[in-house]
Amino acid sequence: MKDKILHLLIVLFIFPALASAAPKEEKVFANYFDIPVNSPEGTEVIGRIHLERNKDVLTNPIPAGYHFEILKQENEMFKLETRYDLSKRIMGVLTVAQGQNTGSTPSNHRLTIALKDGDKQLKKFNINVKVVKETLWSLFNKRYTPKTLENKRLYGRIKYTDEEVAAKIDELKNNGWKFAGLEKCYQGCPQDYVAKLDPTNDHAPSGTIEYDWAEVANRIGGLGHSYATSKVYGPKGNPEKRNELKETLYQAILTYTNSVPVEGNEVMVNGKPIGNCTGDGFGMLQAHNMAGMQTPTHQWTLTDPLVVPVLHLMPELLKGMRNQDETCLKVHNALIRYLQIFFAEIESRRTIDNPDGRWGELQDTIYSSGAWADANLGHRSRTLLALPIIWADYNRPLTYVQYWYSDFYHDQPFKGFSFSPGWSPHGIVPDLSRWMTKYNIIAHKYIQSGFQPDGTISHHIGNATDAAMVAYGFEWLTDCNSGYGYFKNTKFKIADKYYQFQLDRLLNVYPKLFYKQRMDFLVAGRSFLD
Repeated sequence: MKDKILHLLIVLFIFPALASAAPKEEKVFANYFDIPVNSPEGTEVIGRIHLERNKDVLTNPIPAGYHFEILKQENEMFKLETRYDLSKRIMGVLTVAQGQNTGSTPSNHRLTIALKDGDKQLKKFNINVKVVKETLWSLFNKRYTPKTLENKRLYGRIKYTDEEVAAKIDELKNNGWKFAGLEKCYQGCPQDYVAKLDPTNDHAPSGTIEYDWAEVANRIGGLGHSYATSKVYGPKGNPEKRNELKETLYQAILTYTNSVPVEGNEVMVNGKPIGNCTGDGFGMLQAHNMAGMQTPTHQWTLTDPLVVPVLHLMPELLKGMRNQDETCLKVHNALIRYLQIFFAEIESRRTIDNPDGRWGELQDTIYSSGAWADANLGHRSRTLLALPIIWADYNRPLTYVQYWYSDFYHDQPFKGFSFSPGWSPHGIVPDLSRWMTKYNIIAHKYIQSGFQPDGTISHHIGNATDAAMVAYGFEWLTDCNSGYGYFKNTKFKIADKYYQFQLDRLLNVYPKLFYKQRMDFLVAGRSFLD
């Protein structure tokens, strides 16, 4: 009997300890791959293989023995290399093998891949590479890039004359690729600014570094608008002048984006890093009075202005990257790094157990729809829809900011919990498709962003439930069209039920808010002051 009890104790206490010590299974991101028809040997497949652990490379580097191998494919069409980006993230890169060509007709190639550590196989998985007449990247670029010129936010609201562009090029060349008068913000020292905080309005301009960053981004946006439209510097302009502006934009983007602190260890407070997560170099500034409230909670202020320049540079940037051009590789890596600030949240908004939080008590999923569950998704979508085109890789995750991942919470308070419950980044295309379904947020209680039982929407929640139909409500019902059209007729198309949500309110609720083509000012929100 004693032996049986001893055996039971061993099972209960020793085995769980061994299980907890077992290595964590690697999560592979390998959702989608495609390549054009008639692609010759050496052509890279769009879509690389990634690991979830890439988000933690600063604190937990990829083991030296890790690599990817093809275990099985029918016709030896592709070869697979293991590469690292400039931030030391591991990737599996597929290219058309020597002597091969993808052919003139669409087809599908199934491959079995292994992740190995030396000779040890860690994971085996299957992927499908689609040979297509038009890649998903090309489709996204065609659908979105031309529209960016229609929104002045996406080029910083600045339109330079050709003479002003020439002057800006000279200014940047002669000033280390920094805009004159803004050199201070390039030093990456937010603590050098003196904050002027208004205790009665935490969204008032604070005179802190992010306002200079926004001005730099806006000026780059203005140059990008000229690159896209100018008769001298644009696509049909002077090739020499256009190339000069292109190289200037590369250097201006590289200099600026590398100067903005992103990682927590890039800003020190009392001799210690300001934070331990990606994005904390920006997101934690507000908690230490080194930034105001407005920009860190409206992150698109710093990312929107770069959309026009970057998207219109992408064809040349990708061409340079394929040719291993050092500047192009650095610019692309710098953009991926910089754009992590888009997902960085201020410290007070990361709390998951605060009933008074911006999005309610995140861990109480009966009453909260998670982070970013408000009408600002329309604002966020401008940058979000640009990211698959900039990443140019379907499987790189939407963000590397750790607290958006479910593993950050260790299955607490319940299994699979994440900052936006039900989602953890796993590849930018499915990630973005999922976010385009988040326009349909139901308010579960008073003083909460979302659609109310009467069909109106609330966004601002400072003191009560509002009815902000102008600037938020109608936009929440129509901004979704950009995302819906973006994914139309693709594997990642938005399901019908999400369209129906908007239609139900447009057809059944909003006609009742109008009388003789006029809307009751009480439901206009703050815009009634206009």
